[in-house]
Amino acid sequence: MSIAIRIDDILLAEAMAALGAEDGAATVATALRAAVASRGPSRAIPPRAVVGAAVPVAIDGDLLAEAGRAVGIESEGAVIEFALRQLIDRAARERALRELDGIGWHGDLDAIRLEGPGHAAP
Repeated sequence: MSIAIRIDDILLAEAMAALGAEDGAATVATALRAAVASRGPSRAIPPRAVVGAAVPVAIDGDLLAEAGRAVGIESEGAVIEFALRQLIDRAARERALRELDGIGWHGDLDAIRLEGPGHAAP
């Protein structure tokens, strides 16, 4: 079963950029699958003023319903917005972690553990 729903084009573009995706429907499906997989507690979604035009996207209705149940949101549009925002946030966290790679502490944690408390690493 597939349903058609309108999505804020700016939010969809942000999610597609976060994934490096070119297909809006695939981006929404990825976001919904991630929402189902996380099954985290539902958070209230603040109202969002639609800045851009809405774009129609065909979505698997069963997947949308499962995602809504998983996160405790009834509105189809709110489920998609929640899932897209989660996807954008996750991509931003992963990007931030990659940017931290190579900076920071240099040492031998195993050696410090073997030496016990109160001993400084060489």
